[in-house]
Amino acid sequence: MNQNVKSFGERLEVLMKYYGLNKNSLTIKVGLPSNSVIGRIVNEQSRPSFDVLRVILEKHPDVNARWLITGEGSMLGKESASISEKGEIKYIKAGGSNSFPDGVQNLKATAIITLYGFTDCEYAFDVFGDSMFPRFHSGDVVICSESTNKPIHQGEAYYMMINGSPAIRIIKNIIDGSSYKLSADNPRIEDYEVKISEVSHVYQIKGVIRREVF
Repeated sequence: MNQNVKSFGERLEVLMKYYGLNKNSLTIKVGLPSNSVIGRIVNEQSRPSFDVLRVILEKHPDVNARWLITGEGSMLGKESASISEKGEIKYIKAGGSNSFPDGVQNLKATAIITLYGFTDCEYAFDVFGDSMFPRFHSGDVVICSESTNKPIHQGEAYYMMINGSPAIRIIKNIIDGSSYKLSADNPRIEDYEVKISEVSHVYQIKGVIRREVF
């Protein structure tokens, strides 16, 4: 069942229609106090919190998490074994002023997140600051795949360790095989270059979970 819809609100509406739900019945099913949260999500006024997203997927185990979060693939994960396989992702609550001199491999995971459809992802990180707003908000959690020693896709966003400090940037270009030209979605931040030797680890962002702010 392919449902190629771009926005999360549209995908949530497709899910509700498929299961015969409306805003009120979905609100009751996921245990929210009022339907205003679901209403704002459907109307693209906010993104779902991690807890809301988790409960939606727990209540609808056939739904492909990658499709719900990113729009990729089919709505029903059971249609493809490669999509429906379970991925266990290490959530590492660190960032901002913290540093990762040796990457994240030696850091203890704060929690293990189980998501269907993200078998190619290993880590989840918190987003700090507004450098990538509106694509990513401070407080979001990005789902990432280790990209060190893998091909870099120019024009895509990466969570990376630059001189031991985390940053989310778009890799615009690779210059002479020795430097990255980086950019941010926030227009206040100008493009800049860093030497590849200064970037210890690179993680391609495959999805994002947004916390609801009340």
